[in-house]
Amino acid sequence: MKKYGRFFLTAAVCALLILLAVRPETYLDAVSEGLGIFADSVFPGLFPFFVLTGLLTALGAGNALSKLLKNPASRLFGAPPTGGYILAMSMLSGYPVGAKLVADFYRDGIIDEYEASTVTAFASTSGPLFVLGTIGVKMLGDYSSGLIILVTHYLAAVLNGIIFRAVRPKRETGVCLPKVTGLDGKVFNDVISSALSSVLRVGACIIVFNMIIVALGESGVMGLAGKASEAIGICGGLGEGFASGLVEVTKGAYVIANSGADARSAVPVISLLVSFGGMSVALQSMTFLSEAGVSAGYYLVTKTSQGIISFALATVAALIFL
Repeated sequence: MKKYGRFFLTAAVCALLILLAVRPETYLDAVSEGLGIFADSVFPGLFPFFVLTGLLTALGAGNALSKLLKNPASRLFGAPPTGGYILAMSMLSGYPVGAKLVADFYRDGIIDEYEASTVTAFASTSGPLFVLGTIGVKMLGDYSSGLIILVTHYLAAVLNGIIFRAVRPKRETGVCLPKVTGLDGKVFNDVISSALSSVLRVGACIIVFNMIIVALGESGVMGLAGKASEAIGICGGLGEGFASGLVEVTKGAYVIANSGADARSAVPVISLLVSFGGMSVALQSMTFLSEAGVSAGYYLVTKTSQGIISFALATVAALIFL
């Protein structure tokens, strides 16, 4: 499987290189658009959260919240005390803050590889600003739809953690807590440097996947997804948006919101995409999680599971409330 996967990725990269050579102006525009998205939305939205979570950890909030959430994290997920803190920060801040905290705590010796994998199953989420503001209000024009997506997304994360606790080999977790270092000039500089490095990694992923979406559009793959969904009696825009969202969730949500699909159809699919995160978020997260020994295959399995649970919950909620 690894051999075939490597072959597929090599072929995809070569195809993208050929498209870059044939249509350079199109892909230069795609890079510029990706840079614009990063500068206008992602950097202002993520950099403060990266800085603030680093400062909170240094000042002892991570230690205090880990103690407070120790029992729920252990009983629900079989996770170390830090699992509750990482989940809380991920829910507040969004992708890929949870993955970054997992990597930070692994590097500091607070969690090991097993515990990093355990936490990854439930502490990889989007944030309320993106789901309620960007998707609910701006894209769908309906706060209630955004609220359904957010609640089902968070419930799916919790249920996912419980499921993976049940199916994974049992092992006792540690009780190490985040270190309280206090705040001085060196700590502040380290927090800023780490936040800047992390957000630049995320920006690079966004630019690459913006190019990939353009390439898929140029090659007609997205159009084929729309035609395939129409062939089985589903709105074509829903299929095209789903295919786009598997690559980059924001683009997929935008296409679905403008597809003309009714809310009862659109909301569950968007909820699935938000929970799965798309390949762009996967790459962003794996730039951190790989440092903690979490494999890409395991991460994708957990996100696929979370997406399916979210879809099921949102389908029921949409039928009741929309």
